[in-house]
Amino acid sequence: MPRYFFDLDAPDMAGHTAFTDLTGTEFPDVEAARRAALQFLPHYAGDALRPVRDQHTFNLQVRDESGDIVYRARLVLNGQRL
Repeated sequence: MPRYFFDLDAPDMAGHTAFTDLTGTEFPDVEAARRAALQFLPHYAGDALRPVRDQHTFNLQVRDESGDIVYRARLVLNGQRL
């Protein structure tokens, strides 16, 4: 089964995180890896949001075993006080 790697660039409680996945996870195909990315990103964002900031951007890219990026997702929060 192919292995996919999830790299994250996002704010965290300390300020900022850039995480490169060195282990990877096996999925049957790129579509299954894409679905996992779409499930993971909002879950991570919910845990990492800090109420003192109104802008957050979470970037996730999925690489295959050869290092090629096969999927990218971005989740953006733009809050505006009225």
